[in-house]
Amino acid sequence: MSTDLSKEQLIKNNEAQVGSETDSFTLKRYEQFTKFFNGNVKTVVDFGCNTGRGGVVLRNIYPEIKLIGAELLLSRLNQLSKEVYNETIDLSKDDELSSLKDIDIIVMGEVAEHIPFDIFCNYLKQFTSILSKGGKLIMTTPNPDSYLVKLGRDNVLTDPSHINIMSKLFFRTLLEKLGYKVTKVEGSGKMSNYVGTNFPLFNVYGSYLIVAELA
Repeated sequence: MSTDLSKEQLIKNNEAQVGSETDSFTLKRYEQFTKFFNGNVKTVVDFGCNTGRGGVVLRNIYPEIKLIGAELLLSRLNQLSKEVYNETIDLSKDDELSSLKDIDIIVMGEVAEHIPFDIFCNYLKQFTSILSKGGKLIMTTPNPDSYLVKLGRDNVLTDPSHINIMSKLFFRTLLEKLGYKVTKVEGSGKMSNYVGTNFPLFNVYGSYLIVAELA
């Protein structure tokens, strides 16, 4: 991990961020992911899986998939249920993703914002070599243009573990430069419970969901 932020400090910052373990929207977020799963999906990587709450949703909806949990924090990786995850990957170790191949789906729920930009770009490049033909990257990340952020009523920009906040336009452009085809961008977060995921005023959403395939 080549970044100005040391690996130790990155781990410390993210260990201090515990809201993800109690986030009431996590289960709904993973349900939203499955709308974009291929009918014949076999292998899914839950990247930044935390303690595995989202993985339980995936396992319940797709009981036959091979589910791989990838996580930076060993304290949370150790909490993953072997009944839910077939395999785990410790992201604090280098080159752990190189052993993977023919992955159908990679999901990342509110993870990108916790990863330094250069490291995140390296992950996106690695994903292109482990995704199968027609494989998908499905992610959510905070929307810095949301009304609550603009009004100072959301901690998206002040949370010390949030070090890579990207607008939907910036993120889309980045993915396309790296060889992905973006097939969907829609609203996510708690507001989607009330107005759905395609409300015309996009800034009502606290997060957005993006789906990309290899071009």
